[in-house]
Amino acid sequence: EGAAFRPQADYAIDDPEVEKIAPLLIHNADSSQHSALIDVMEGRNIVIEGPPGTGKSQTITNAIANLLAAGKNIPFLAEKHAALDTGE
Repeated sequence: EGAAFRPQADYAIDDPEVEKIAPLLIHNADSSQHSALIDVMEGRNIVIEGPPGTGKSQTITNAIANLLAAGKNIPFLAEKHAALDTGE
């Protein structure tokens, strides 16, 4: 089904207080992807893994957008060059 996101917790993503933590969604996100994004914005280190086509790149791009909007620097590493192109 979806990528293997292992968020610390499930968040009430429609809660305005939770929404303030990661206000930018430049790609659609399901609840597990959104929870992973909240974990990133709260400073947790996470691993996003899964088969092709499960939303990993969209989740990472949403995280990068929110981190940049928050004034953070983001190191981005990938095994394959195609992943780096997606992250641009």
